[in-house]
Amino acid sequence: MLNKAIIRNKDGKGYSKNVNDKAFINKGSNNTYYCVTDSSFMKSEEEKLRQRQLMKEFQRKEKETFISGLPMEITGFLNLFDVLNEKLGIEECDHTLRFTEQFLSIHQLPLQEVVLWLNEYGGYCDCEVLFNIEEKFENL
Repeated sequence: MLNKAIIRNKDGKGYSKNVNDKAFINKGSNNTYYCVTDSSFMKSEEEKLRQRQLMKEFQRKEKETFISGLPMEITGFLNLFDVLNEKLGIEECDHTLRFTEQFLSIHQLPLQEVVLWLNEYGGYCDCEVLFNIEEKFENL
């Protein structure tokens, strides 16, 4: 397939040239740059719609997988985040899960399972639970 390329010299002047390659960007001799323009590389509206639908489906499945892997209810996490925000507003983080573990014990939630899950997602201390994990719950 014969394509038209736009070639620009170092001084910015351009001219067209027929090329046989489908697509390339290349710095040629005399500082010329080749950039092929070919309408066959443009996505159709149907293809754009299909890609958006695939992305939405992927995100939906990713969200379902995340939710199904939670060691406690979403409301438990939201309440934990509220408590941590309150506690860490008064005291500095001591880089342990002290407040998290207190919350889990008081509410009789599965301590070991939740702590392992928090660690897997970057929550090794109370402040990291807020910084690394709370944002994962924003769009649930």
